[in-house]
Amino acid sequence: MKKINHKILLVGMYPPPYGGITVHIERLKRILDKSRNYKCYVLDFSGVESNEKNKNRNIILVKGNKIVRLIKALVRIKRFKGDIIHFHVSAFGNFKYVGILLVHSNNQAKKILTIHSGSFIQNYKKGSWIQKKMVIWSLKSFDYIISVNKLQANFIRENLKIKSRIVVIPAFLPPVYPENIILKDEISSFKKKFQKVIVTSGFMLRYYGFHIIIEAFNEIANSHLFRAGLIIVYYTKEDLSYKNEILNMVKGKANIKMYSSLDPASFATILRECSIFVRATDRDGDAVALREAAFFNKQVIASDCVERPKGVLLFKTMDKNDLKEKMKIALSDPNCGKVESSEKYGEKLIQLYNIIVSEKKKGA
Repeated sequence: MKKINHKILLVGMYPPPYGGITVHIERLKRILDKSRNYKCYVLDFSGVESNEKNKNRNIILVKGNKIVRLIKALVRIKRFKGDIIHFHVSAFGNFKYVGILLVHSNNQAKKILTIHSGSFIQNYKKGSWIQKKMVIWSLKSFDYIISVNKLQANFIRENLKIKSRIVVIPAFLPPVYPENIILKDEISSFKKKFQKVIVTSGFMLRYYGFHIIIEAFNEIANSHLFRAGLIIVYYTKEDLSYKNEILNMVKGKANIKMYSSLDPASFATILRECSIFVRATDRDGDAVALREAAFFNKQVIASDCVERPKGVLLFKTMDKNDLKEKMKIALSDPNCGKVESSEKYGEKLIQLYNIIVSEKKKGA
């Protein structure tokens, strides 16, 4: 049977660097490359070269300063002869200024937008009148908007009065990486000292709540009731003042390890080896790392700032004492905080693409 290669252009960033959106795009490209019906291209705004990017002609790296990258992106998008252009943004920061230009540079393909960050609503509310208008104008330009959680979808639909078709599809796509054997051995040695190992991850920013995790953990460790270790994995976006605060908090602590900017295979290795994952943010999109921990059947504790997957052990957002109590529960009961298996969100994206291609054929 002859393959039908509908063309899709993913616009965002491809790793490296590593982060929620870049890893999502990398995994989505792999799913599309394995499908029968789609040929996938990536327009990569990262400006960071790699061997894979240099070898793969379907990953188009745009380099230069912001203006040069914008011009190059406009040309690439305008020239794209395909069915779907799928934009991926974080909290709509700079995209509100250039989104309309990028979207309208191609009038042939259907346009989709995925908003990944939980900061979108907060950032919108903080914006000036003209910034808010620019966000709304940009959103109205898309045929479909994908939100990673219901809170964000309801805000766009009800508060911003956007009539584009809005669907909720969490950003998690399963990891398919081999284990990092050297790191596995290192974590195994760390594990031997403790009954359980807790892990958390995110950007080195205050709203990720590393400070309350450390405070709660220290109080539990000091009680001598639990022998536990803590691993903090942080990524490139950072507040130096907050980073110094965290480094001072963990200084001299043999039961706390820190890792910076791990690649996805290394982070997955840590998740496989740990017992409990903690997400302590005061806002959130979908928390891909949380779903990844659930994928590996780990206990999950998370703040109640947004709706979480069924089974997550919730604590009051930024409440250290409540977090401490939930840590005690999870450490005492290995079945508590186990999350129901995730839906196959990659299949949902393919189904959406199929609908859009069908609509395009019909001229909808």
